[in-house]
This record gives sequence, C-alpha cells and structure tokens, in this order.
Amino acid sequence: GLAKEPIPLWWTTDFILSSPEGTPTEEEKWIVGEFNCSCVGISKCLPAYCKDDTPAACYSDIPEEDLAEAKRMGDLMGEKALGILGGAADGSSGWFSKMVDAAKDAVGVDG
Repeated sequence: GLAKEPIPLWWTTDFILSSPEGTPTEEEKWIVGEFNCSCVGISKCLPAYCKDDTPAACYSDIPEEDLAEAKRMGDLMGEKALGILGGAADGSSGWFSKMVDAAKDAVGVDG
C-alpha cells in the first residue's frame, strides 16, 4: 500500500479565487482546487496543454496577457530550484542524496 511508498518531494496546490470580481483583496475567499505531487503546473499555461481535443496546442496558444505572468512564475521556480541546488549541478553538494535520505527516514525505509 501507500504506507510503503516514498513521500513526494514536491507538493503543489491550485488555489481558485471564489470571490466575485471586484472584491477587495482583504475580503477575497480562496478555495483549494486540487493537490498534486506529480506535476507542477502553471495555470496560465493551460492553453498550451495538449489534450484529445487540442492535440496541436502550443506555447503560442497562451493569450498574450497571460504570457508575462507565466514567465514570471517560471522564472521564480527556476530561481528557487537553483537556490536549492546551491550552484552545484554536478551533484558535489550532495543535495539530492540528502533529500532522498530525508524522504526515506520520514517513511521508515531502510537503505
């Protein structure tokens, strides 16, 4: 069962603004749309997502007004990832093995 599976190293959640347009920021209500641990997505990029009904979807299908926000989010995730790597992409920092060890320890997996 799931108790013997390693825990995901990265979790995301989609928050959906449920307040009517024009609601003051301090009064906004947000709901969780989904939790995900397999694929980190940027909602502004959904028009570029290939599906059965849009098999040729691509980057240019993202509305121009959403591209800047999508780029900002992608850049932010990249900066955070580089910070985690600590500039040692060759693995010399041991960051990945430390994360694997931490995940194994959290679920009680030996070796």
